[in-house]
Amino acid sequence: MKFSKKYKILLSPKLRKKHKIRYVIMYGGRGSGKSVAASTFLHDATFDTDNIIINSRFTATSAGISIMPEFQKQIINRNSDYFFEEQGNFIRNKIFNSIIYFMGLKSGAKTQTARLKSVTDFNIWFLDEAEELHDEEAFDDIDKSVRRIGYENLIILSFNTYRISKHHFIYEKFFAKHNLPNYFSGVVGNTLYIHTSYLDNVENLAESTVQEIEIAKNEYNANELKEFRESGDYYFDGVFWCNKKTKQPIFSQKYRWRYLGEFPTSAEGRVYNNVTYVDKIPANARRIPYGLDFGYSAPAAMVEVFYYDGGLYVNELIYESGLINLINKNYPDRKSLEERFKSLNLNKNTPIVCDSAEPKSIEDLALAGYMVIPCKKYAGSVKEQVKSVLNFPLFITKTSKNLIFEVENYVYSEKIEIPVKENDHLLNALEYVANSKNTLW
Repeated sequence: MKFSKKYKILLSPKLRKKHKIRYVIMYGGRGSGKSVAASTFLHDATFDTDNIIINSRFTATSAGISIMPEFQKQIINRNSDYFFEEQGNFIRNKIFNSIIYFMGLKSGAKTQTARLKSVTDFNIWFLDEAEELHDEEAFDDIDKSVRRIGYENLIILSFNTYRISKHHFIYEKFFAKHNLPNYFSGVVGNTLYIHTSYLDNVENLAESTVQEIEIAKNEYNANELKEFRESGDYYFDGVFWCNKKTKQPIFSQKYRWRYLGEFPTSAEGRVYNNVTYVDKIPANARRIPYGLDFGYSAPAAMVEVFYYDGGLYVNELIYESGLINLINKNYPDRKSLEERFKSLNLNKNTPIVCDSAEPKSIEDLALAGYMVIPCKKYAGSVKEQVKSVLNFPLFITKTSKNLIFEVENYVYSEKIEIPVKENDHLLNALEYVANSKNTLW
């Protein structure tokens, strides 16, 4: 397979050493060949003596069905099966004694950084579909573990830009602070950026695939068409909308974001778009129920919600892991929801709509004197809860950092018409409240 020249530094140990590369950011659009380039690099890295490599996806299931088969395919294509032996979740190069582990970062509701660190002294960490990891602390935790003395230490993140927003920590950490433009490839400090699109990989794509991609050039969405029609700055040439000044066609967001690998203004497929960030809640807004999504390994998440002039005004109150339900005098160091409620001076006469799947937690908080109301859950209720929020314009306080992150990254699944079960703790709490309209407010 032919690779773009953009991969030259990644595939050359001498050049990586010359540029003192620690981080590699492989990003761009679909069909760009990132996965094959990554598996080629990882295959070759096992031919250096005693490398310990972790090849990961966010979930263990994804790791098992994607990255491990991709590496096995590379072994077959390179006719190097003689060198390797497979045991459980790792493959070892028998001659050079390098090991590559295939692991997921997530088990259940928690990101398991400790599990990765149980692999002693790994010096290369590759994370495929890195946009799935939204926990910056988890990233930093693993980053600190890649410090093997006497070996090349590398962290490689690979992702498609269309599923990542500019509020994602990867964008903020590696792009925003350097003010890098779209489509940037090159070295900045100790970081190698490799941007690729299908145009860098056309030789390896079927003609029908390229044709399908190029059809998306004029697949404009409703918001784009509205802007083109209402503004006097554009004209339609029969195929594309064009800029009147430059006479150049304007390709659709779908094409630019999904296939050219341009960073979107928000994650593609975002559920809630009618959102405004505000400094404060209007003074005469009417308080309606609180919303609470229980959690322990995952964060417990609580919002206060107000109704004003047809819209919902939302403020984040709690977003914290490790909270038990009630204050326990025998364990004064244990943090609890009851303690947080008291510190927030919650009104016990205001209903708290929460996850009905935790009756024990509901009973505990009711015994503490709070008006805890289980939400309604049934087949299809997720769609109904989302629909109930979509009925209102949303106004979110600018101090609600975790809620802002969630609303910017809460996206529909590509396969089914419900949101991906990620970035949703505070939004679940909000959905419980919106869905209680006509019963509690």
